[in-house]
Amino acid sequence: MKAIKGVDVKDKKVLLREDFNVPLKDHHVADNSRIKAALPTINYLRENGAKLILVSELGQPCGHAITDFRMNPVAEELEKLLNIHIENTDEIFGIDARLAIATMNPGDVLLLENLGFHKTEYENDDYFAHSLADLADIYVDDDFRLAAKERASNVAITKHIPSYAGLLMEKELDQIVNFILNIDHPFVLLMGGTNPESKMPVIERFIEIADYILVAGEVGLTFLKAQGHEVGKVNISDTAVAMANQLMCESRLERNPIIVPDDFMIAQEVMPGSSHKFVSSMDIPHDWHVVDIGPRTFEEFNKRIYDARRVIWNGPVGVIEIPDFEEGNRSIAQAVASTEASTMVGGYDTANAIYKYGKADYINVVSTGAESFIFALQAKDIPAIKVLEK
Repeated sequence: MKAIKGVDVKDKKVLLREDFNVPLKDHHVADNSRIKAALPTINYLRENGAKLILVSELGQPCGHAITDFRMNPVAEELEKLLNIHIENTDEIFGIDARLAIATMNPGDVLLLENLGFHKTEYENDDYFAHSLADLADIYVDDDFRLAAKERASNVAITKHIPSYAGLLMEKELDQIVNFILNIDHPFVLLMGGTNPESKMPVIERFIEIADYILVAGEVGLTFLKAQGHEVGKVNISDTAVAMANQLMCESRLERNPIIVPDDFMIAQEVMPGSSHKFVSSMDIPHDWHVVDIGPRTFEEFNKRIYDARRVIWNGPVGVIEIPDFEEGNRSIAQAVASTEASTMVGGYDTANAIYKYGKADYINVVSTGAESFIFALQAKDIPAIKVLEK
């Protein structure tokens, strides 16, 4: 992978794609962790004389210009963190944007409007990518979270401009690879969250290596369904169940147990204030929702995590967005932060939980990558990184 460090950027216009998809509250940044993570790359390029043009997505506008997702709050936060003026335009390709770029001096920072306002960005459109490339002399991708997605601003653009990985992109990938290559035992893999079909190949890769594989969320429910049990109101594909069955067979052969939750919190509706209670994994009603792990399951998971020497956690164990149902995630975050094991946490929601509960400083590796993190665990090509190898 070609990295920006060492490349001559003096007096060059550098288009830097960052992950500024931060939570907002009252039109201000509610958590600036992702912006702070980008500062090393931003400062490096400024200190080396680049004219810095920043682009990012914010929210999920899906090709529509939505006022609530404009980049102004990010510009405001960047100004506080960098203690400099940040030029901020409400467009990407218009006259105002081009004039702002033309009048930049080395060390200046310009933040363009939300990439997500353009449908062609999501389509990896070559014309959109070419137009972006025309704004700069060099392109730098520092957004590991979306590296598995083929977007115009991270894949197609590399055909039109010299392209490199930023410091954060390089750091995240190196940390994940090095963590996996240096496994200590006992090694615990905890897989939760949704989309179980995407998680099964990760379990398959580590089934001969992990001493314990803990499964929760929809991943855990898939294994429970594969054992013939009721799992409540959730859609789990036959493909995912077949994959879980195969993995249970392999687990028995390897004598590395896949530990399925013994109890759960269930709720009538997935919404604040809904009636909820704990039940055994054998007693889930067909018309209730599983929303969290139960106390016996946490006790079992907690013991495995504390006894481990290496832990990887991907995917929430419950519904993290609703306070009534987040105790399992809070408790697992505390366990992973407190264990003496080397720890790595990855995935969009999982990383958000670590930051939300103030545990990031106690985790060895925190990756914001969602699908990118899953790809890296599988040693699978990541599209936006693959193009930087050419």
